Amino acid sequence: MLKACSKVSVIGLDGMGWHFFNKLLNEATMPYTKSIVYKSYNYILKAPFPPMSYPSWLSIMSGVNPGKHGIFGFTFLDRTLWESKVFNAFHLEHPRIHEMLAMNKMKSIIINPMPGYPIIPLGGIYTICNVFVPRILYYPTTMKRYADLLLDKRGRGGNYIEKTVEELEKYLSIVEDTADAIDWNLYWIILRQPDETAHKSPRDIVKLTYGLKRIFRLVDKIVKTLASRSDMTILVSDHGLKMCRYGISVNDILLNHGFVHLKKEFKKEKKARSKTFLIATKLIHKVPPLARFARDIFVKLSLKFHFKTYYREPDFKRSTAFMHSASSFGVYVKKKSIIQRVSNILSNHEGIKWVKRPDQLYQGPYLSRAPDLFIMPDIDHGFKLASSRIHGVEYVAMNEFEHHPEGILSIYCPEIDLAKTIKEVPAWTVTQLALVTLGVPVSSLSDNIEILRKIINTDIGVRTRNYVGKWRLLKNTLYLKLKRKMY
Repeated sequence: MLKACSKVSVIGLDGMGWHFFNKLLNEATMPYTKSIVYKSYNYILKAPFPPMSYPSWLSIMSGVNPGKHGIFGFTFLDRTLWESKVFNAFHLEHPRIHEMLAMNKMKSIIINPMPGYPIIPLGGIYTICNVFVPRILYYPTTMKRYADLLLDKRGRGGNYIEKTVEELEKYLSIVEDTADAIDWNLYWIILRQPDETAHKSPRDIVKLTYGLKRIFRLVDKIVKTLASRSDMTILVSDHGLKMCRYGISVNDILLNHGFVHLKKEFKKEKKARSKTFLIATKLIHKVPPLARFARDIFVKLSLKFHFKTYYREPDFKRSTAFMHSASSFGVYVKKKSIIQRVSNILSNHEGIKWVKRPDQLYQGPYLSRAPDLFIMPDIDHGFKLASSRIHGVEYVAMNEFEHHPEGILSIYCPEIDLAKTIKEVPAWTVTQLALVTLGVPVSSLSDNIEILRKIINTDIGVRTRNYVGKWRLLKNTLYLKLKRKMY
């Protein structure tokens, strides 16, 4: 029988894959973390699809797949107006681990839950969120001073690395204080590294610069602070990262087959510039190394001097099949009769590993929120999805990181024996394991319970509870309160 723990800490490292993680450990950048990882039970975490922060972290934190928690990306398309909208906690159809613990009268400290807005107030939850929110959020009022610390912009300033170091110093201070000042059973913190650096300062990831090492030395101190106060410490990521050399322009492919229609341009000057921009793009991409060099230079100059690009964009209302955004990894198809045709066209293009319908990946009542087709680029061979704009070519030469569907899962628990023969674990197993370890029932909707049983080496049935009914009531109550305030 699995021995119950009184304290479990989870450190989320957004975008961390085993290749880069081992590189950090071997460089002696994270000495304490290295000392416990080598004594831990280590697995490859299989991210849900798409391997993006919202659907992946929510699967990790809820114990269920996206078809059951209802969130498939940062944004979704309203199919009545064909307009983009942002997912928030009101769209979340299943509670996260801290909310399930609160329903069992247990206490949690949660830093940077996703989605962070709005906070669903429950007794026993102490939270701050500074990721993907309009402003820093906190609950209850006793957490305000920690939110104010993050809000304080006075400091060294400077470049991205300096700002990140300063922010992590604040997180370390918050963790050191709250870990002792507040009574907790679960401490869960999500840090935006290395994903944020990969997108904002990729050179630091590629070169493993001194500045990046400073960042992860602070992460190491956060790990040490929490692990020294926990019975079980879990290091987990929502996905990995992979450098890609080509971007697949899905909307250019669909445009060439007559599915995408473009937005009309009313200004002659802008129309002429767009045409010139597309011609230049087509010419330069005949020599991929030159195109990559030109792209890197253009991005740097446009950031410095605020150059405007002149890409054409799809008209979602007039198009019959289109990619709404690259981060969705999906295509919306307005007519069911052409779904298979669109799938076949995309599947036959180099660099696309597979094209699948949502029901081929997941089960649950909320599959209709997903795009009609999901696209998996061949990331391992250097292909990713280019932006949803019209590039003038079907393949864009680039040097950019893409989210890889394999993350890390490292479980340090000296007093507990877990399975060593399992290599890969689905994302939703993390919360299931934490709940069982804390002696709390898992959700009755939990996926792949048989994998949890294998990890904890037991054939005994796992206790379950229906959390969804109370969750809906809590959400609806808060929604009505916010609506009354608006009017």
